[in-house]
Amino acid sequence: MSSPSIILYKNLIKHCSQYGYLTSKALDARSEDVSSTLPDVSSMLPLSYTYGFLTSTLFYNLKHEWLKSLIRNTCGLYNIYWLDQQAPSTFESIIQKQEAYKKSKVTTYAIAWSENKISQPPSENLSSLLRLVQQDQSKDDYLNLRGVQLNSQKINLQRLTNERLRWWKKFLNKRESLLRVSDKCQLLIKYNVDKINASYCLESLITSDDEKCIDLSLNMNYALSVLLIDAFKDDSILQLHPLLAPYQVGIQLDEIQDSNTDDYNELRDYLGNILTSKYQFRFLRDNNGDWDKLGVPFVIILNSDSLKNGLCTVQNRDTRLREQVHIKHLPRHLSIYFKALDDYS
Repeated sequence: MSSPSIILYKNLIKHCSQYGYLTSKALDARSEDVSSTLPDVSSMLPLSYTYGFLTSTLFYNLKHEWLKSLIRNTCGLYNIYWLDQQAPSTFESIIQKQEAYKKSKVTTYAIAWSENKISQPPSENLSSLLRLVQQDQSKDDYLNLRGVQLNSQKINLQRLTNERLRWWKKFLNKRESLLRVSDKCQLLIKYNVDKINASYCLESLITSDDEKCIDLSLNMNYALSVLLIDAFKDDSILQLHPLLAPYQVGIQLDEIQDSNTDDYNELRDYLGNILTSKYQFRFLRDNNGDWDKLGVPFVIILNSDSLKNGLCTVQNRDTRLREQVHIKHLPRHLSIYFKALDDYS
């Protein structure tokens, strides 16, 4: 008998292959038939797939939000100095900079990229997990950071643990599937698909013996897999978080007469330019109504009266509510919503 996760994987892979999140060719020949029929479990593993262009966008969005969550001044708890690529990112170089900022009244924490991955304990049944990788790559992608406390205080691992859990709960629908495995100096954040399969180890944190330094590591392959698994619904809807979705806004022409098509196309392009250039939204034009399947959280519907009265309909994927908004106020209306999502933690 197939486990629930295998059935989930079958439907998810078929859906994501159709809509540009996965390539149709699996890295492992034994898993090629997953998208068509449901074979015996032993013939399907390991489930390793290369991801498509929409997952590449999801990769970038996740990387941006993860990094932003670590360097932003959360509730005034930290004043962070971000080294980025302007300085060497090795652990020793950060330590050398510690003395320069010890007397600073502004900077309390420095963080930079690191090349060292945190070693994670092996998991059982690891081959039964769906795994997404980049084209022509067999190894996992990791984002690795190292941070140094620049004042006399020590890193509060418990507080940092709570912050990281809140961040993951912000972007996942099945929050009860998140697990926290921690001890005195190490934290692992995991995601359980079901009770049979192993857990995805999403993020690792480990502090130094003196509790002045911390290493952080994010497994991008597992994180992308979890985001798609968590967002996939039985009715073929991808409920990706609006801040992570490859497309945030869709524009649809509804019940438009052929004689007015050019005018509405011009209006659609105008709205698209405003949304992208001024407000940096990721938008998509007509998509034959498959917005929910692509994971688009908002759809702007232009009908036959939009040119007359300037009103359009905005449909929210998550609440299923529709509201009429004047085109003049539409970009600002959406920006307020996304700003609230960004500020929420």
